[in-house]
Amino acid sequence: IGEAMDLRQGSAFYSRVKIDAASSYDVTADSDLVIITAGTARRPGETRLDLVARNSGIIQRIIPKVLRYSPDAPLCIVSNPA
Repeated sequence: IGEAMDLRQGSAFYSRVKIDAASSYDVTADSDLVIITAGTARRPGETRLDLVARNSGIIQRIIPKVLRYSPDAPLCIVSNPA
């Protein structure tokens, strides 16, 4: 939800922008663009490849749910590789 607040601050410069954040996927219905900011932090001793595997699992669970409500929307996935 904090990421949505950050995006809202910059949206003042664009017309017709609506930014929503929620824990349910129906809020994405008929979106023109869906930005996904999901992932988990690296655990002590975890390799970057292990982290990528865990985070890709999270994204794999999210995308079908988003596509159910906005099948034609481009997806922007924001991640932190560290």
